[in-house]
Amino acid sequence: MNPKVGVVKVSRLNMRPRPSTNKPSIGQLGRGDRVEIVRREGNWYRVKAGELTGYVYAKYVAVEGRASASAHGNARGNVPGADREAHMSEVMDARVFLLLMAARMVGDYLYAWGGEEAGEGGFDCSGFASVALMQTARAWPALYDGGRMTAAGLYKYFDDKGCPDITRVEDLMPGCLVFYRRPGKRIHHIAIHATNVPPILLEKDAGNRPVEVGPVAFESGGSGSAATTPRAALTKSAGVRLTASDSHGRGVEWVAKDPFVLLNAS
Repeated sequence: MNPKVGVVKVSRLNMRPRPSTNKPSIGQLGRGDRVEIVRREGNWYRVKAGELTGYVYAKYVAVEGRASASAHGNARGNVPGADREAHMSEVMDARVFLLLMAARMVGDYLYAWGGEEAGEGGFDCSGFASVALMQTARAWPALYDGGRMTAAGLYKYFDDKGCPDITRVEDLMPGCLVFYRRPGKRIHHIAIHATNVPPILLEKDAGNRPVEVGPVAFESGGSGSAATTPRAALTKSAGVRLTASDSHGRGVEWVAKDPFVLLNAS
């Protein structure tokens, strides 16, 4: 029986010696490359591409049918310039998807402590972030496989994965996870950074001081504010809403992680 042939559907696909993203890449395939599918093992295909035999994630390979000869895939040891640019585009697509998953919940769900779906009354901050990550990971499985976690748990998850801390606003990228805590305390809140809006002075506060509105994030929060400043207006309604990325109350510190660096290693 002739083997099945698969066609790579993404711009860059790592081939690994074992069916696990924890194993190093032994070569890379590009969009349109053809491989000989030896067998399926769970979510992975064991394939032959040129002189290499290894494992690729099955979701990214379309089965074409039976081959009359060996597939002529060419596994590469590095990514050419065009493929590298295409991969950067895919990572940006993943960022956009995560933000869309977050944005579509704004105004539609109330805050519910411990909640992670509408049937539970809405979302709390970590339920909101976990669900957005899980939805995005359906298309980009290397991004996240941790399930429902607390804010502190999400920080530890991405810290253990090697995602470095981000502490400067100018280093925030769309889709970064922003974690909040008081000095010496455990992380208690999380938001998803949306955009670095250039600082704008919109109005004056009660002390006649200019109020600066800067970077914006999505969160699920439970308490409103009676203040009338633009920053407070972002967090006036309880539920999935917009908030300020770099400010979450007096004395609260923030640190961020960029989960999308994991896609560069997948």
